[in-house]
Amino acid sequence: MEHVSVFLQEVIDILEPQKRARIIDGTLDGGGHARAILDLLPKRGVYVGIDQDQDMVARARVRMKGDERFHAVYGNFSRLEELASPVIKKADGILFDLGMSSIQLEDSGRGFSFRKDEPLDMRYDIHGSFTAENAVNSWNEEKLTEVLKTYGEERFARRIAKRIVEARAKSPIHTTLNLVAIVESAIPKRFHSKRIHPATKTFQALRIAVNDELRALEEGLADAKRMIAVHGRILVITFHSLEDRIAKHTFRAWAKDDDFILHTKKPILPREEEIQKNPRARSAKLRVIEKR
Repeated sequence: MEHVSVFLQEVIDILEPQKRARIIDGTLDGGGHARAILDLLPKRGVYVGIDQDQDMVARARVRMKGDERFHAVYGNFSRLEELASPVIKKADGILFDLGMSSIQLEDSGRGFSFRKDEPLDMRYDIHGSFTAENAVNSWNEEKLTEVLKTYGEERFARRIAKRIVEARAKSPIHTTLNLVAIVESAIPKRFHSKRIHPATKTFQALRIAVNDELRALEEGLADAKRMIAVHGRILVITFHSLEDRIAKHTFRAWAKDDDFILHTKKPILPREEEIQKNPRARSAKLRVIEKR
């Protein structure tokens, strides 16, 4: 499956790679943004793409093979400065696209999708030791409730957590469809939406917890602040309110100092044409800040 990058034109317009020659991409994914930016980057330019999924890094290296400006690095963007600084000391543009790749969702076999029968893994980095299966089979009811409520904003968190604990007492929960059936049974039928699958928020919460995504974003942004050059721009594409809240509050705090100015006081939203072509873009928001 081909991954479709969200806000592709907006990212190009804001980053202006023709002028900003040193670019760091904290979330390489399928390399969609990377390819488009490299097509405009000058010969003297350099592009560092980071991803904690080794499959994504390998795919991007194949896609960008032969382009000496491109450097793919395996690792978590929470260590942005450590991973990128051997190639770029100060960046003219830094991009965080926090959306999951369509490739990971459909082809990874790691249980990211509630529509496929796969092992309950949900790790971006397969070298991590803790999986979603570990979570649902070991966390107590209180911990499960807290995670579902905090990271999934799930109104039925307590009911789902209780049902998970009851189900695993009879038999361990190993697969995505096992978990989907449990979640569906916990949420009253009248609250099953046609637009959003009942398991959506549970899967989101477990994925965020397993990969420690919110802490990684906070640390990645802190590194980006240190690495961005004067007149450089930091772009963050979020897909749910928890990520967006971190980006919004972080950028507003920086803008209180004279060193930064908000490029977008309100987030940029996807155009209707983009949503029609790529329905996953509907929840996306783009925030931008520039160093003075």
